[in-house]
Amino acid sequence: MSDEQIKQAMKRIAENDIGDDMNRWQDIYRKMDVPKPRAVRQLSRVAAMVAVMALGLVLTGLSAYAFYRYAQSDGGLNAVDEAGLAQEINVSQTIDGITVTLERAYIDSNRFAVWFNLAGFDIPADSTILSGLYDHEVTYADGRGFAQMVGAGGSSGSSEWVDGVMYNVLTINHTESLPDDSMFELVFTLKPPNQPPYIIPAGVEFEGAISEEYRSDVMLPGRFSFDLSLPVSAPIELEPALTVTTNDVAMTLDYVAVAASATVIQVCYDLPTPQDWHPRLTLRFEDGEPVTLSAWGIAGGKEAVADNPRCIRGESPIPYLTPAETITVEVEALLTSRPEDISPIREAAEVWLVERGLVVNFIMGERGMSLDIIERPDGMSDEELYQLIDESLRERYDGPWVFTVPLTE
Repeated sequence: MSDEQIKQAMKRIAENDIGDDMNRWQDIYRKMDVPKPRAVRQLSRVAAMVAVMALGLVLTGLSAYAFYRYAQSDGGLNAVDEAGLAQEINVSQTIDGITVTLERAYIDSNRFAVWFNLAGFDIPADSTILSGLYDHEVTYADGRGFAQMVGAGGSSGSSEWVDGVMYNVLTINHTESLPDDSMFELVFTLKPPNQPPYIIPAGVEFEGAISEEYRSDVMLPGRFSFDLSLPVSAPIELEPALTVTTNDVAMTLDYVAVAASATVIQVCYDLPTPQDWHPRLTLRFEDGEPVTLSAWGIAGGKEAVADNPRCIRGESPIPYLTPAETITVEVEALLTSRPEDISPIREAAEVWLVERGLVVNFIMGERGMSLDIIERPDGMSDEELYQLIDESLRERYDGPWVFTVPLTE
């Protein structure tokens, strides 16, 4: 299958298998990587798309490709793994010929991550897997639920096939308080998915809806549960209460929590107009490279959507393994959400992109959007390209709002 066919197939799965009440666009902000034990492999485009559907994300054209690029950017998770901070588990379970091996696990005050592999599936080489072979759940040992961040990026993950073995990494951005004894007693479970996957043989060409003949009963045959006892260190927590006013909009940095694999922040701001504005935000330690948010949600959940000022809690996978004197939070601009129907702004978006050297044709389908990239500036990375495309479909209110905070433990 070509990349274009995979993209269109994913769109059809989203339309047929998953409800219409999810905000698909925000999911492009997820970031993760696929570190195979001690050897990071380049994640293929197909592998990234397998991971998208395995985790139940709903992505269409642009967002699927943007996910592919963002899927390789989890510096925080890579850093803690390379530093040996993940706990080795190496426990296997087998049911009906399928073996799941939990390789290692990691937790800090902001994120939980597991590395695991699946072996024994009879799937022909070069097949394309659309939708997932498994689902997952995380609970405490006593059965209580494990709370993840509400909003874009609550959980994310990816997969890679190597010699018949499916290597996976799953991360959950959690909101749990630290246990009194600094130990998380958890149960990580893999289970069959709600919908069986599509498995498309190599070389198959199709038009229109995916035929149900490609539905497969190849999936996890039962529940695989693993008990985890993971130590956790307290983060650096700050409540700066710093306010900056730019372009007649006041913004306050309320909260910062710095952990080894990621940093969580909360900012509150006046809405410039009665629209759904959210921040284009980066973090950096001292003079280091800025890293964007990978996950964010409205503090207070659905009940707070109409609040003004609005408070956003977000997370960035910026590693903190070497002490730094300061952290800088910079909000470049506020952006609106992408409208459900981009038809009225399509031409303006294409003109805006041409002014920046990028020629794109937005292709409108009955229930989704894809795009044709005709020309791009030399040297522009895919991540930069898709960020521009994303921004072209939103209204923008310029800042910046910049906060520099001393890191004192």
